[in-house]
Amino acid sequence: MLIDIKWHLMALPKLKSPFDLVRYFLHARRQPHSKSIGRQLRELVSLRRGRNRLGFSEYFDYSLYDHDRFPDDVARTFVGYKVDGPLMEAVNSFKWRAADEDKLLFSTLLHMFGLPHPKLYAFYWTRARPTLNGVPCIVNPEEMIDFLRERMPYPCFSKPVDGYRSVGAVAITDYDRAQDSLVFLDGTRQRVPDFVKALPAPYKQTEPRVFHGHLFQELLRPSREVLDIVPATGLSTLRLVLLCDTDPPELFRSVWKIPMEGNMADNFWRQGNLLVDIDPNSGILGRAIRSLNDGFETVADERSDKFHLAGKRVPNWEAAVAACQQAASLFPETHCQHWDVALCDQGPILIELNAIGDLALIQSVSRSGVLDQRFDTFLQRMRVIWDRDGPRAPRP
Repeated sequence: MLIDIKWHLMALPKLKSPFDLVRYFLHARRQPHSKSIGRQLRELVSLRRGRNRLGFSEYFDYSLYDHDRFPDDVARTFVGYKVDGPLMEAVNSFKWRAADEDKLLFSTLLHMFGLPHPKLYAFYWTRARPTLNGVPCIVNPEEMIDFLRERMPYPCFSKPVDGYRSVGAVAITDYDRAQDSLVFLDGTRQRVPDFVKALPAPYKQTEPRVFHGHLFQELLRPSREVLDIVPATGLSTLRLVLLCDTDPPELFRSVWKIPMEGNMADNFWRQGNLLVDIDPNSGILGRAIRSLNDGFETVADERSDKFHLAGKRVPNWEAAVAACQQAASLFPETHCQHWDVALCDQGPILIELNAIGDLALIQSVSRSGVLDQRFDTFLQRMRVIWDRDGPRAPRP
């Protein structure tokens, strides 16, 4: 039976003082299979140094105090968020970042080579850029407003060309002509002029933003096989992590991101969404966790009256992996690729590629961290150097 781990994220305060750390230790010590406080302290200090750079709160978030699930050798495979960026930058060439970060360029590449990718309806920016197949590039707000009113083939999906973690992305189901408003997947509405006016605006008033453009694509629907497994409110995607310095690329880790509770995107930071571990060798689903307002909890499959996930196989699994392996060669200097793949009636659809992937995403639901033997071997092949500042690529 899966153990509910909601306690350590909802009942505990943010770590702001040594007294908070004591509370973490005491709470952890009362849990089944907990390591002794002395052992936790030694392990925590050890993991905070060296390659792991694991924060105090991350140690408890991952439940590394549980000696049954995470003996010492397994606990040492986990890394903190401070390692995420530097580690991916050490194995992926900075020169190729634009190919995955610029979503218009990425979409153009995939369509040029006939790879499965959402159909592009329009691109909006302040300057013209070339597009394929007659896709309009709209350069002024008035024309964008007219396109949304008269020419957009609804439903559609809208996202910033340089978007990250689905910030600024919305699923638009229809246009209400009587109210001149867009109807979103979550049931909310916004007047068309207000929507267009807000596209270049900062996501937070305290943070400046440079507007790089906005994409409008077809709104994909999950396949019938997917809906038979989980009744998601929107499009779910697989996150497949490939090690691409070999031929063919090697599938390293895989998880399934599932939107729930009316969310328009599957990113795990959205409250209520599910994250499910996938065995990369078989496509069989394992442990599932649910995002909360302040952390996550394990979904105990036997307690659910809506669906059962553990033990089921991801539909069209081999085709999804093969699509990523085929597309990986377009980005030869991106050696660790984090792909998002949607499972639709027409087959697997490649949504986007992340060169700087969120390692916490695959560590949160897995039985081990990323620094296992397979990834260590990959880092050795890439000649990654670890020093007091963290991982870095070898000097040419």
